[in-house]
Amino acid sequence: MQVSGLINNNYVVAIESSGEEVIVKGTGIGFGARKGSYISDSRIEKIYKINDGHIITELKNLIKNIPEDRFSTCSEIVDYAKKKLGIGLNPNLYVTLTDHINYALVRYSKGIKLDNPMIEDIRGFYPKEFQIGQYAVDLINKRHHAHFNEDEAGFIALHFVNAEANTAMNTTIKSTKLVRGALEIIEAFFNVTMDNDTVSYRRLVTHLQLIANNVFRNKCSISKPDAFNTTVSTAFPAEYECSVKIAQYIKGNYGHDLDDDELAYLTVNISRVRTREAE
Repeated sequence: MQVSGLINNNYVVAIESSGEEVIVKGTGIGFGARKGSYISDSRIEKIYKINDGHIITELKNLIKNIPEDRFSTCSEIVDYAKKKLGIGLNPNLYVTLTDHINYALVRYSKGIKLDNPMIEDIRGFYPKEFQIGQYAVDLINKRHHAHFNEDEAGFIALHFVNAEANTAMNTTIKSTKLVRGALEIIEAFFNVTMDNDTVSYRRLVTHLQLIANNVFRNKCSISKPDAFNTTVSTAFPAEYECSVKIAQYIKGNYGHDLDDDELAYLTVNISRVRTREAE
């Protein structure tokens, strides 16, 4: 593997035999190296395949300008998340998460504490990602002698939500607020507090997340009136009326129209939650 750029003593940019540019980690691998020199495979500890020259440049500059152990921590957290989630993650996560962790530690050193106003929603809507956030906080606290709490675990969790969906952080935050707003309408309409540990609640939240995804990707579907939609609105009139209120909320706040199919399936999911709450 041929060196194409230097980062520090333990990281270099290199070219694989396929011609792909990667970031390579190895103890002392950058010491004395120069552009055009070759790296022995025995010295390579880890290869970061990014497949995006812009992200490689950003990550290279980040590694150069922060304490090296902070990127190592981020890398370990990402490896854990990949195993936990079992899916690929947007490679830009290495940049955004490392930058976040570095800045969080800078804040901590200055005694600046940030509360997370969405912590309960993040915990409820994204349980797997929140568990990864908790793992990350435990690792950061142990390795960097900090005392972060669940607020920070929530902030970190959102980075993994973004990396799964390939969305920007502000879109994830807006989606979370949309889902929370819809759930509040349901609870107020039926004067209930839903049990967020039930399968029916999780199904409802997942459906609302899909609706939010369509809203912020400006994805619209065109449905035609059919027997299913008519049957649902007739069989569950109160739930359908509640769904209409949610549709009005989404239209008023986000300018997006829910179609008949979305209203019908939302009605069904609300009815399942109501059935479960009545048991």
